[in-house]
Amino acid sequence: MAAPDPYEEHSQAKRNIAQAKRKILSALETTWPDFYQDPPGEEVSSDSCRKLSHLQIGMGVRAMVLACNLRGGSTGDVDIYRLMQAYLWDWDARQKINEIVGKSLDPLP
Repeated sequence: MAAPDPYEEHSQAKRNIAQAKRKILSALETTWPDFYQDPPGEEVSSDSCRKLSHLQIGMGVRAMVLACNLRGGSTGDVDIYRLMQAYLWDWDARQKINEIVGKSLDPLP
């Protein structure tokens, strides 16, 4: 049996991801049409995430809520909407959040 072609495997994975992305966006638009906005045309990097709109960040939170079966993105003492807005829009807040997460999840010395 021939070894798998890494290029073809990578190409297939990219096609699968594109198909899944279309399904997720369709579900978000169907479920929350008033809160839907097309995602940016190009992938967003850490230096350009400030360009994401309020609606685009909200769509990401809603997708996470569905994937994790959460009661909501803003319930009780959880406010993922504001967390993601601060994280994506405010460089200083992102650094502080990363520091807190690092301390929380890194093993103790």
